[in-house]
Amino acid sequence: MDREQFVQLGEDGVVDHIYDKVTEFYDQKRANIAQPFHQTLQSLKEEQGDDMIERVFVDFTDGQKMLRAVADVDEALETNGQEINDALERAAMLQVIDEKWTEHLRELDELKEGIGLRSFGRKDPLVEYKMEAYELFADMMSEIGREVVSMVMKSGPVVDDQVQTSGEGPKSKLDRARAQSQHDSAQPDYAVRGDGGGQNEAAERDPTQEKREPVTVADEPGRNEYVTVRNNQTGEKTEMKWKYAKKKIKQGWTRVS
Repeated sequence: MDREQFVQLGEDGVVDHIYDKVTEFYDQKRANIAQPFHQTLQSLKEEQGDDMIERVFVDFTDGQKMLRAVADVDEALETNGQEINDALERAAMLQVIDEKWTEHLRELDELKEGIGLRSFGRKDPLVEYKMEAYELFADMMSEIGREVVSMVMKSGPVVDDQVQTSGEGPKSKLDRARAQSQHDSAQPDYAVRGDGGGQNEAAERDPTQEKREPVTVADEPGRNEYVTVRNNQTGEKTEMKWKYAKKKIKQGWTRVS
């Protein structure tokens, strides 16, 4: 999109344009993952007949996290392989909700510890707790939606370059090598290759994963401690409580002190 088109479309037009492009990309990705998966299952069904397995397990990764999608074979065949994409979406949703809900409960416990002190400021601790708990819940819901979309959009199936033997551990119920080789074309390849031991080479997708030095993390301020944050675009500095500053930092601000 050039500058002239950007100006002509306006804010709403640009949003709609981006949405259409992202939707088109995701539909293509779903098709490119489903087609070889469907072809592989069809071949296995013809070979095994009534002895065909009921479910298959496919590992996905976005270069940072791993998750396992479980797909019903009959449903996958009926939907031309789209069931594996639906299984990925379900697995991503469950994993992110589990992580964020655990983190939310921890934040509520931290909130309870000091909420009683609000009474010294002539405020009802119960009302204050309800208000801040609602803000934390709203933030959690927003983060869940953002992380689920990010994981689903970035994730690809893990494909081992070497075939696993019976002495190396349990063999996958889906032959990933065949799933990859049967559909070798000019279409985008969303698979992430690992070594024979099944380990994911995340560095191929994210170079920063190659070597990591130990990182020393400073203690996080208390929720009601005041910190100074700066807007990186305007240079504006402001002082606020850490519980509010965290939201600013997620929006691109930087903590100064």
